[in-house]
Amino acid sequence: MTDEASIRIALEDLGKEATGIREEIRRVNRITWLVGGAFVLIIVVTIIVGFVVVLDNRQSIEENNRRWCPLVGLLVVRPSDPQPTTERGRLIAERARGLSTQFRCTGE
Repeated sequence: MTDEASIRIALEDLGKEATGIREEIRRVNRITWLVGGAFVLIIVVTIIVGFVVVLDNRQSIEENNRRWCPLVGLLVVRPSDPQPTTERGRLIAERARGLSTQFRCTGE
């Protein structure tokens, strides 16, 4: 009987130890999922903030470039204007057309 009782006590102890181990594994899994979720959230928020900053920066650059349109418009040679006769004049007209296109100027 003593062997049976000691075996029963040992089995109960092993059962309690197994239950404790299972609870510890669940706790570690929960913590792992929480930390992983936090990292994913941080990455997603960083990507969204970066996208917004880049978009805002592009809009600011385009707005600042459009401020130059009146000046660039003065340098653009129109078909009704006399064409430049010097190499320098043609170069300035060509660059002005390029800037007008790049800055998306509209007939200013």
